[in-house]
Parts: sequence; C-alpha cells; structure tokens
Amino acid sequence: MIVDGGATVVMEGSGFVMDNAHGQSNHRGRPWLRVDGGSTFKVNGHVFLGENDRATGTVDIVNGSTFISDNQTHNRGMIVSPATGADMTITFDSVSTNQTYLMRVGRGGKVTYKGGSVLELDGSPTTATAGGNTEGSVTFDNATLRQRTPSRSSDWFPGSHDLSVGPGGLTVDVSKYAWIGPALKAAGTGGAITKTGPGMLAISSPQVPVTVAEGTLALVADAVNVAPASSASVTALPGAAVEVSGANALAVTPVTTDALLLKAPSLTAYPDEWVFQKPPKPDETTAICVLRQTTAQATATPGWHANAPSPAPGPPASRTGSLLR
Repeated sequence: MIVDGGATVVMEGSGFVMDNAHGQSNHRGRPWLRVDGGSTFKVNGHVFLGENDRATGTVDIVNGSTFISDNQTHNRGMIVSPATGADMTITFDSVSTNQTYLMRVGRGGKVTYKGGSVLELDGSPTTATAGGNTEGSVTFDNATLRQRTPSRSSDWFPGSHDLSVGPGGLTVDVSKYAWIGPALKAAGTGGAITKTGPGMLAISSPQVPVTVAEGTLALVADAVNVAPASSASVTALPGAAVEVSGANALAVTPVTTDALLLKAPSLTAYPDEWVFQKPPKPDETTAICVLRQTTAQATATPGWHANAPSPAPGPPASRTGSLLR
C-alpha cells in the first residue's frame, strides 16, 4: 500500500492490522506500507504491525510524512510484532513524524527513527511490564523523542531489551516528567543524547554521553547496594540541573559543568548529614567533577577518577558534596 502526494488516509473502526492469518495454517504474509511525500496515515483504533507470527513486513514513513496512532486503550496503542516471530521493519526517515499515545515493540520488531524524524510518545501499554513481549529494537539516529501530551508524565520503553542511539544522536524533549526504562546504548559508532525542554528526564547510568541543555536530568540507581554498569559522561550546561537518587546512582558517572545545580531527595530529609564545600578551582577553564556515591559516602570533588577505590568499610560517613561556581 502506498500513500503519496500529500494525501491523508484515516482508518476508522477497530484498528489497522498487518497482517492476520485468519486461521490459515500455511499463511505467509508479506505486508508493506509506504507513506511518502508529506502524506498522513492516521489510525483511530489500535495498530498491530505484524500480528501473525509468520509475517515479514515493512513500513516506511518518509519525506516529511506522518503516521498517527490515536488509540489510548491501556493495553493497546501502536504495537510492533505483537506475535513472537513476526519480522517487521519500521523506518521513519527524512523529517517524518510518529505520533502515538502508547507503544510497544516485541521480538522481531525493528523500529528506526533517523534523518531528523520525531517520535511523539506518551508511554507504554500496561502489558509492557506485565508479561508483555518487549524484546524488539528501537534505534534513534539524528532523531527526537518528545512527549505527545506535554501535561502528562511519560514512561518510555519499560522492559525494553534493545534501545540504542546511532551516530546522529538523540534529542529528548521533556515538558513535564519522563522516564526511560532501559539504558540507552550505542548503535554502531554511537552518538550522544541532548536533553531539552523544562521538564525532568529520569534515566539510569547512561551508556552514551548526555548533555543537559535545559531542565533537569535525574540519575537513578536500579537498586540499593547494586553497582551500576560503566557509565558515559554527563555535561550540564548553565541553567540546567542534575538530580541524584539512590545509593550508587553516581558511582561511575563523570559530570562536566561550570554551572551545576546538584540536588538530592535526601538533602531536605537529612540536612545534618550533608556538607557542601567549594573546592579550589584548578584553573580558569570549566571545572570537572566526578560524582561518586556509595551506601556509606557520597562525594563530588574535582579530580576524582571514576575508578578510584571505594572508601574502606566502616561506620556510615557524612555525605559531602561540592558546589561549583
């Protein structure tokens, strides 16, 4: 199926499926959809791309075109490869847009946003973290991820096994609050993440470099007393903020900044355990601090190395931090 020349197609009814065997045991589906030339393909019901486990299909949204899923049923939305075994390749390229309230990518699903394309997404179906298949891949390469509904809080790709950033990078635009479930890893030579918008983005230890241009980046640990994986660097630009939460959240995350607002949820709860001191500035260039946190001690001091030895076991120490001008 091809939609081209600036046309608009609206699918009414229960939804859009690519494809279904309808009980045929020897069914082999090869569905294909291309939306081109600034056209729009809108589905008011649910979207199943690869419903049959023997489907091998392709969806290309290119050249300024838009694919919209308007279903807000808690366990539906836009689902790629809902049947384990379906092989579906979905590509948004050349400044195209994907608008959906809910999205899940199952095993066999491969979704790529590139060439300045945008994914506007609110969250994930409830099935994503309740036994749902979330083993597909999503790659951002010169793309933007933003909230479709700015007034909502978003949970992006919880339980996903393969979420990556290509050489072109990813801009994450958050208006209110958003959380990316898995760690974003590098695809190929890898790229970087730029956090924009006034809201807060929560992530675990990043596997690609992150620049906080606006708003707040919240770094969280997966669990208390569990050391996180090796982390890439975080750069906070003037006016941006970094918030930390949980023991070990910053165990291996270097932060470069000349205007860092370091916040911690436990600061107001336990003010007597935090001591902030201004370290000597080594030179007139941007100060570099490596933030390190263990269950006993949290420090932020210029010159620390990410692999510096942890403090020896002993009684809990006071939490200390450094504020840089």
